[in-house]
Amino acid sequence: MTETSNRTSLSVGISTAFTATVTGGVGPYTYAWSVGNTAIGTTNPIDYTFSTAGTYWVNVTVTDSLGVTPTAAVEYTVTNAPTAAVVASQSATDVGLTLSFSGTVQGGTSPYNYTWYVAGVLSGYGSSFDHLFSATGTVVVELTVRDASGLTSSTSVAWS
Repeated sequence: MTETSNRTSLSVGISTAFTATVTGGVGPYTYAWSVGNTAIGTTNPIDYTFSTAGTYWVNVTVTDSLGVTPTAAVEYTVTNAPTAAVVASQSATDVGLTLSFSGTVQGGTSPYNYTWYVAGVLSGYGSSFDHLFSATGTVVVELTVRDASGLTSSTSVAWS
């Protein structure tokens, strides 16, 4: 018997399907799933959403019609959703000058995709971004980060 999940990266708040694949034995089969010592259900596959980051053992015991009960257990690491932050090369700028922004991420699962917006308009990709200030006034620079699990985090800063 094997146990698999539908995700390569597990994150807090994202439902994951776990599947037990049985070879041999005599059907029908019953399933008993647990995370650590906590029972989570009897369906196969089973969906489960982790509420906190950490390392967890997902266990399944399958019982066939003759009472044979193989067990599988797989250890999974669950991460928090990403948190994006923006760092600028200086605290203010003048018209005609370029300001460099860097994106940082905590949590989530790498690799990360970075998308930059200036005044709501898509303006660049990557962990760093340069913007030429061409007019006076306040400009909002926004960074959206998507991690390997598809979770996103956005943050914005206003510059003038």
